[in-house]
Amino acid sequence: MYQGRICFTIGQTTVAVDARNCRELWRHEWRLQGPAVSLVNRGAAIQSGRLFRGTADGHLIALSMADGSLLWDRPITSAADSHYLSMPAMVVGDAIVYGAAGADWGGRGWIGELAAERCAGAWRGELLDAGGGGPPTQHRCRLRASSSPTTCTTGT
Repeated sequence: MYQGRICFTIGQTTVAVDARNCRELWRHEWRLQGPAVSLVNRGAAIQSGRLFRGTADGHLIALSMADGSLLWDRPITSAADSHYLSMPAMVVGDAIVYGAAGADWGGRGWIGELAAERCAGAWRGELLDAGGGGPPTQHRCRLRASSSPTTCTTGT
């Protein structure tokens, strides 16, 4: 809920309704710009008047909470990599943390961060070795909360 509005995501549709009377305020229909591995979507995140969500064709988008207009769109993965974006975005400070789905179809998982205001990438870390042998023992990522690189350990 944001300023009396409840938002829903259904497939590639995002809808905002008035929480007092359930009247639809706006609707945004994302038109797929490429093939999709899966059409599943599990929600969105809202911060400072912007709604962030992933799409089935691998785009991360920001919509205006005022009227549902598209503020920006960035392709961050694709069906060519056996990926799609189904998880709700996670907003941390001025950053969006996101990861790709698609391991069921052979995609290598990753998690990354983008700046919410300008949609610029800050870091991205692979979660599976290229050979498909499970998680890498370590990868390097730069976190906003730290001025120095942090070693992220995945698995043992």
